[in-house]
Amino acid sequence: MGQKARELYRPTSINADLPDEYIPPDQYTNGENIIFRNARLNRAGGLESVWQDVNPFGFAPIHLLYAPYQGTGYWIMCTEDKVQLTDGVTHTGITPAGGLQAVGYNEWTSAELNGLPVLNNGRDAPIYWDGNTANPCAPLPDFPASTVCYSLRPFKFHLIAMNIDGPGGLDDTLLLWSDAAAPGQVPQSWTAATDSEAGNNVLGDETGPIIDGLALREDFIIYKQRSVYVMAYVGGLEVMSFRKLFTNRGIFSRNCVAEHQGFHYVLGDGDLYVHDGQTMKSIADNRIRETLFALIDPVHYLNSYVVVNKDQNEVYFCVPSGGLPEPRTAVVYDIDTDSWGLRDIPSCTHAASGIVNVAAIPPTVLEWDDASDPWLSYNRRWNESSQTLGTVNDGVLFAQPSGYNGPNVLFLDADVLSNGLTVDARIDWLTKDLGTPGVVKLVRKVWPRFSNVASGDEFTIKVGGQIELGDAIAFQEYTFTIGESNSVDVTVPGKFISIQIESAIDRVWTLTGFGIEYETLGGY
Repeated sequence: MGQKARELYRPTSINADLPDEYIPPDQYTNGENIIFRNARLNRAGGLESVWQDVNPFGFAPIHLLYAPYQGTGYWIMCTEDKVQLTDGVTHTGITPAGGLQAVGYNEWTSAELNGLPVLNNGRDAPIYWDGNTANPCAPLPDFPASTVCYSLRPFKFHLIAMNIDGPGGLDDTLLLWSDAAAPGQVPQSWTAATDSEAGNNVLGDETGPIIDGLALREDFIIYKQRSVYVMAYVGGLEVMSFRKLFTNRGIFSRNCVAEHQGFHYVLGDGDLYVHDGQTMKSIADNRIRETLFALIDPVHYLNSYVVVNKDQNEVYFCVPSGGLPEPRTAVVYDIDTDSWGLRDIPSCTHAASGIVNVAAIPPTVLEWDDASDPWLSYNRRWNESSQTLGTVNDGVLFAQPSGYNGPNVLFLDADVLSNGLTVDARIDWLTKDLGTPGVVKLVRKVWPRFSNVASGDEFTIKVGGQIELGDAIAFQEYTFTIGESNSVDVTVPGKFISIQIESAIDRVWTLTGFGIEYETLGGY
């Protein structure tokens, strides 16, 4: 036999774009329900249904907004043609008195201005809620008659309406801005006048419609499909100034940009990128970009959206795939480690971050002394089951208009299960030459380094080899049981070695890396 070797690998991201043999050994080649936190691989957490177990929904939520008002953490849930409000227990209808036209997925935009929710569906005039649960939403004062907008966003004390369809017809390059709103109010005027800051502008020098916009630090960023503009408040007669920011980037659809810590994270037309209003950087090229866009359903692509998981410094880029209109796949970007993961989201049409009260009807309290498994193996948040301490800051909720048990609002990472179902997970590390591409290796042992696991947990480990690139990987399958051994003994030859690790256990486990013991047999 040849020389023996032992290697330890600690990959910290998925790279699914390049051919497997070109991907460095410090990156995995693919995966399912895998994310990266603290430079470690983690099985994705589950999504737990909230609120409707207390007061079952009689509607199908497709859009969410966290809208706290005077100390109560309200959430607004928009359906195709209704607006609902919940405090976590009581669901109240606040649809405007005149009703709303029915809309499809990802047609709502929403935000808060001066603590008041403002909502827009692209079919009706924009509306707002005044914070009184006895009052329904009402049209924005003085919004132009017989006019609708594609997207509506706040900026400082103004509202910005973009892509306008009015009495004169559609002008998808036109934007309007309101007069400044007094504290605690929405703007009272959209009419330009000497005593009003309201105005308008046309961004027609670059082709394509205005799709969306979002405030960033002291500016407002306006997104077309393939160009980006900056709007700044300057006051005086001009009120707003405009300049072009990027001509080679844009946005995919409404709700495809999210702000976090002074940066915009954008799902663009052909790329995923981040910018600070000056400098732009692609964060997915040659790693996950081609994989994501290959997954996106070409019919339903406009239903894509982006949300930030502030608690974990993660960005979720959510897209429809597999011929279904509801997004069901998310690529997850870990900001701290510049890493990518992949996970399923069960047909969820929108997501929003905010404070989630999971203690209205708490789950059974698990006392410290009664915990039979290692403490780190529990995915529920500490004090989640307490009536007074169960509020979670900066949680993420997903709208699921139709699930296997009806419509839901799902709380990210609140359980080990996904809406009651097991989360199957898999990670691939394929076609690696172990530093000697022309030499046949005989793998003798593989030892994974798991944490957040318990005795008896089982993992399937597949080890395979290829003599030449293009050969089918000849996998051998092994069972690794926590508490019974520290490694699996194998006999796998090949110039190129592959490892797959799979799990169907109901636990949010962590894999910090794995080791390989092998012998070199020579080249042929």
